[in-house]
Amino acid sequence: MQYQRVRKILDIEKLRKKTVSIVGLGSLGSFTALLLAKNGVNLNLIDFDRVSIENLSSQIYSRNDIKKFKTDALRDYLKKLNPEIRIITKNKRLDSSNLKILDSDLVIDCTDNLDARFLIDYYCYKKIPRIQTEAK
Repeated sequence: MQYQRVRKILDIEKLRKKTVSIVGLGSLGSFTALLLAKNGVNLNLIDFDRVSIENLSSQIYSRNDIKKFKTDALRDYLKKLNPEIRIITKNKRLDSSNLKILDSDLVIDCTDNLDARFLIDYYCYKKIPRIQTEAK
């Protein structure tokens, strides 16, 4: 059974009803999304960037993805791995006018700039649990 290990520590049926927003789909964000998708978590993928050749050595994307939005390329890949999950994509740079795109059960901040981190902190404070990663 696909979720046998996860069931030992989590209620998989409860987990499947949750949605996690991942902001920043570089190396850390794309692999975080991969692990969550494999475990049946619905995803809200947020990034404004497109795949470039420089991304291929450290990120989940392939040559076929070059010039595509990272959100779209990652969604297509993850849907092949787990067609049961729901994936919403937002090809947007996070700013003060669109913070509602973070609405979910958990936000994972995989960004690499302080402006985005401050916006995520501001919006999630006392409202949505968040995990801030150490992207360098």
